[in-house]
Amino acid sequence: GAFSFDCLHFDWPYFQAIPEGAQKFNFTAPNSLTVELLEPLKRYRLGYAKENCKIDLVWTGITEPVDFLNMEQAATGAGHANRMHLEQCGRVKGTIELNGEILKVDCFSLRDSSYGVRTYEHVVKGSYFWGIKTETDAFHTMTVGDGDEQKVTGGFLMRDGKMAPLVGGMRRVTREGRYTPKEFVLNLEDKLGRTL
Repeated sequence: GAFSFDCLHFDWPYFQAIPEGAQKFNFTAPNSLTVELLEPLKRYRLGYAKENCKIDLVWTGITEPVDFLNMEQAATGAGHANRMHLEQCGRVKGTIELNGEILKVDCFSLRDSSYGVRTYEHVVKGSYFWGIKTETDAFHTMTVGDGDEQKVTGGFLMRDGKMAPLVGGMRRVTREGRYTPKEFVLNLEDKLGRTL
C-alpha cells in the first residue's frame, strides 16, 4: 500500500505517552515498539509484536555518526534548543512476521537521531535523500527551496570508505507525479571535489 488505510499493517500513533523509566534508546512504547541499546552509537535492537505483525531487527552502524545539526539549523531555521542531530549509515538484519509469513531482512539503513526541543522560527520547503550502495559507498543530503529546484544544504558523500561533507549541489524536478515528484535529478559535490 501507499497510504495508512491500504497498507498490510499500519500502527503509527504519533502521540504516545512516554513509558515510566524510559530512556532514549531503552524503552517499550504503549503500542509494543521496543528499542534496546546493545552498544552505544553502534548497535540497537528493534522489536514489535501486535496483531498480525512481529518485528525482530538489529541495526548495526557501518560508519561513525555524522553531525547534521549545524546544517539543519542553517537550512531550516531550527532553534538552538535542538541540541543534537546526527546521521549514521548502518545495516539492519532480522525478521518481520506478517500474517504468518516470515520475511527475512538484510539491508542497508540510515539512522537519523536528534535530541532537544524542535522549534522552528520558519518552515522551509525541502527534501531529504540518502542512499547506501555498499559499506564504503553512500550519500546523504537535504535540499531546500521553492519551485522545481532546491539547493543542497549539507550532508556527506562517501566513496571507497572516504567520507567528506557536501559543499554544493541541487535537486531539480523533471517530471511531476500524482502527489510527489515522479522523476528528479540530484547533483552533489563534496569538499574533496568529488561529484555524484
